[in-house]
Amino acid sequence: MKAVWLLLTVCVTVASAMRRNSTGIILNLETDEICLEGDQCTSGCCKKHGTLGIHRCAPVSLDNQPCQQDGLWDVYDECPCDLGLSCRFMNSNIGICYDPNDPDETG
Repeated sequence: MKAVWLLLTVCVTVASAMRRNSTGIILNLETDEICLEGDQCTSGCCKKHGTLGIHRCAPVSLDNQPCQQDGLWDVYDECPCDLGLSCRFMNSNIGICYDPNDPDETG
């Protein structure tokens, strides 16, 4: 009888996982899902969270938000800038996103 319940539990779990059309278990992860590297995330950014070493998918940085340059494994303290934006660095590896085509910006 225990084997039947175990098999039923496994079947329900697998069926539930297969129902997920928009996101995946390993790839195409959405914001706030746990990741190991950026290639797993739809945004391409796997961001470090807290001191436990758990990384989660995060959206790319927008104008005037903190940013980091593209890295080897795409695991970041701050996500890279969205397309069309650049990251301006001062004295650290964390910068601020800005639009290089904006005449008001001095990059």
